[in-house]
Amino acid sequence: GVDNVSFSLLALRRVSNPGGTPSLSGNLFVTVPATANPISQVHKGATGNKNLDALDNRLFAAAIHKNKITGFSSLWTAHNIEVNTNGAAQSGGGRNGSRWYEVGSLTGTPTLIQSGTLFDPAATNPRGFWIPSVAESGQGHMALGCSYASVNDFAGVATAGRLRTDPSGSIQSPTLAVVSSTAYNVNERSNPHRWGDYSQVVVDPNDDMTMWTFQEYCNSANSWGVRAVQLKAPPPAPPASASPVSVMQGQSAVNLVITGTSTVGSEYFDPGPDTGGPGFPNHLSVTVNGGGVTVNSVTFSNPTNITINVSVLTNAAPGARTITVTNPDGQQATSASALLTILALPPVAGFAGSPTNGAAPLTVSFTNLSSGATSYNWDFGDGHSSSVANPSNTYSNAGTYTVTLKAIGPGGTNTLARTNYVVVTNPPPPVTD
Repeated sequence: GVDNVSFSLLALRRVSNPGGTPSLSGNLFVTVPATANPISQVHKGATGNKNLDALDNRLFAAAIHKNKITGFSSLWTAHNIEVNTNGAAQSGGGRNGSRWYEVGSLTGTPTLIQSGTLFDPAATNPRGFWIPSVAESGQGHMALGCSYASVNDFAGVATAGRLRTDPSGSIQSPTLAVVSSTAYNVNERSNPHRWGDYSQVVVDPNDDMTMWTFQEYCNSANSWGVRAVQLKAPPPAPPASASPVSVMQGQSAVNLVITGTSTVGSEYFDPGPDTGGPGFPNHLSVTVNGGGVTVNSVTFSNPTNITINVSVLTNAAPGARTITVTNPDGQQATSASALLTILALPPVAGFAGSPTNGAAPLTVSFTNLSSGATSYNWDFGDGHSSSVANPSNTYSNAGTYTVTLKAIGPGGTNTLARTNYVVVTNPPPPVTD
């Protein structure tokens, strides 16, 4: 929590051995940028000069989470303070801002990693962002949810956040997630009106990346409600290349490295095994279009590289394929062009003839035993040829003949020559009486 004597100071206590015999440390102090008490929050439609309560500068909903990209665990928390047009704490600054903190070195001496403030810099009638809470996802992204109001705004819900790769201490512009259309002027003795009993941001245990925030707002005249808002990170990075770029029909357990191009925060993510926990139901997945390709496994390497293990059916259609990556939160990205080519198996020429010996004229029927071929060239060795799949040929003269078959298919060509395969003898002399 905040120190109850001094501003700009957080007081932490460490619980050691929580699963056994726990012990509680003394105060561990962390110095933070200047803080101040909040002011009661002005709101549209207020009557009797009664504002909405901003409580005090207590911390809300501190939570520890692990950044799966860096492997680093830290504590995130937030509170509301009065700030000026620059977002700096100042008594008389004229607006409430939502100050957030990331604290690290949790097993040693806690230190402030970064902090920032969500505020409205407007010189007149600024919005106030108050009663905030924050959380970090497994991707290392932060989400903040709070109430907002001003002279021109009824009490609604605002959200904001920062990506792991954003500059330290920065927060992106807020989104007005729930815009109220009614005023809160409930008849009660307290002044200001009580507010701020509900504020929470949590990470979805299904995927460790989707965020949920629960915030208070004016849901109808003189009534408050709590809205649950789902927050999603940017989608997966569009797949840009695969290595190797081709796989043959019939190949199994082939590893392909998929590389994506990150734009505006898009990236791959997988929550991992959750060792010691119940496990995450949702994981990174990949599909290859066109059928006949099974993705056996997906291995997350980093936000722009994954490895997939694939097997290709022998009858999978040859040609170019696109690749689609789906993050655990259900968002997808498909390669803009084909990244993987399925290569046809090379043909294998084969044949048998019957009969292969006898007296001239000898007619031999050939059975084509080739695989992976779509057309054929036969050379029967006697000057005759054919392109029929299963031809026959009549040998008129005695001799030995080499038969050659060239099989042609999508995967190339293959030639089989059987030397001296057909033996033709002279016909027997005529029988005289």
